[in-house]
Amino acid sequence: MLRGRATADEPGMLGELKAATTRGLAALAKARKPEGLNDAEFARLKGQAGTILHGAAGFIAFQEKDYAAARPHYLDALKFDASDLQNTYQLSLACLEASPLEPDGFWYVARAIALAGGSATPAVQDQIRTYAAAKYRRYHGSEEGWADLLGKAAKASAKPAGFTVKPAP
Repeated sequence: MLRGRATADEPGMLGELKAATTRGLAALAKARKPEGLNDAEFARLKGQAGTILHGAAGFIAFQEKDYAAARPHYLDALKFDASDLQNTYQLSLACLEASPLEPDGFWYVARAIALAGGSATPAVQDQIRTYAAAKYRRYHGSEEGWADLLGKAAKASAKPAGFTVKPAP
């Protein structure tokens, strides 16, 4: 809820989100399984909390334009829920807007496009596609390989080992 309000640029919400996220991550790190709760259920609940908290921490760092700090939080959030469109897309932006650009962002933006196909409006899908294709062309020098990358990202939830995009010569 706070992340949504901070996304809407409500005054003071980013600071409030940062404080709550810091407390939440500290509590999550110390969390112990309550008696009567089985291991699988505890892991599921801890994973859900991790997705929310690490996603929020990534968002805070992203808003502060600290892309290097945002990336590991988004990656931690995606460990728990690889199909989260918001965290996937914001991770891609943290990679692609960094200086220098982090090519892994092309995998994550392609994956975000695939995820958006089932949940986002056509206008949002088009906006992501336009941004991604332009970034890819600028970095790679052409759209060669882009369609293949989109196809692979639609079929796999995890970035393949050895993934890379070669920069333009």
